Amino acid sequence: QMQAEQKAQAQEFELARVKSELRDAEQRLERAKDDGSATANTLRQKYDDMQRTLSASDLEKNTLMDQIQQLELEKSRIQRERENRDQRIQQLESQVDSTRADGRRQQTQLQSKITD
Repeated sequence: QMQAEQKAQAQEFELARVKSELRDAEQRLERAKDDGSATANTLRQKYDDMQRTLSASDLEKNTLMDQIQQLELEKSRIQRERENRDQRIQQLESQVDSTRADGRRQQTQLQSKITD
């Protein structure tokens, strides 16, 4: 009977040890779950931040593309104005040359009438 009691005590001690190890393992599991959740939350937050940054970058890119397009339109407008101005200058220079030639012709005609 003494042996049975010692055996029972040994089994109770072993049972207590196993239960303690089980509790420790469950606590480690809970901590790991908490750590995993925290890590998942951190990763989710980083992903959301990256998505916001990407969206902001896309918006900035689109804004820059619009600005480039506006500048190209302005450049075309300025080139057209420059071409029109150059054409007008040529017309005026041609008119001045023509008027001078007419003036010289008239002067020559007058001088020839006077000398006649």
